[in-house]
Amino acid sequence: MECVWEGRDGLICVALERKGQPDVAYETAILYALAMRTTIDIPEELLEKARRGAGLRTKQETVTKALHELIQRNAFEGLRRLAGKIDLDLDIAVARGRNKPAKR
Repeated sequence: MECVWEGRDGLICVALERKGQPDVAYETAILYALAMRTTIDIPEELLEKARRGAGLRTKQETVTKALHELIQRNAFEGLRRLAGKIDLDLDIAVARGRNKPAKR
């Protein structure tokens, strides 16, 4: 067994039996592990407007960037919801190394 790629979902391994010829299943497994092909209907005008607006070259770059930004926005929103709900007793100047902590 040979492990071909490590992603967020863990290590992807493929069983191999090579006999001097390319193993199509092996090569397909590597490609599948690196990128998943999905068919979705996206309005062409919307996708093209987003692509041009972001200054990207391909539809794939556009969709990938949009997904990354959506994930990041959701993460920031989760952090924003925590604002004021965590009580921290911090001295910012000390944390930044500007002042020595007061002796108690």
